[in-house]
Amino acid sequence: MTARKKTEPQEEITISPAMLKWAIGIVTGFLGLLVLWWQVWDRIDNRWRQESIQKAIDAKVSSDITAVDKKAADALGDHLKADARSRAWTLFAIQDFRASAETRWSEECPGKKLPPEVCRELDRKATESRARAAEMRTKAMEASKESP
Repeated sequence: MTARKKTEPQEEITISPAMLKWAIGIVTGFLGLLVLWWQVWDRIDNRWRQESIQKAIDAKVSSDITAVDKKAADALGDHLKADARSRAWTLFAIQDFRASAETRWSEECPGKKLPPEVCRELDRKATESRARAAEMRTKAMEASKESP
């Protein structure tokens, strides 16, 4: 057998296939981690943007709902005032009609030769109805003046 000679140290740097595999693996791993980091950060940033956009949309919807509620409350208030006004004028019209009918009956009573107590009762009812009609008219006028 031949004796091996000691090799002299080389001054050139040589890259073995194993070192090349390790170097490529490390560079690929670093680039993979970098891409992974960018993807994760992009998702986090996108999520924050979506949350801030959603908060802005929610705030706008909330303010729109508040505005619609206020508008509906104002419209309801106007409707209630108009309803009270029309109710007061309707009650006045009914009472005024009743007063004029009872007044006519009391005026026709002596012509129909009804007993005097019936005529007095009809006259009393007519007077009360006219007084209630005047009260109703006053209330209807007040209800009409209340509107701004």
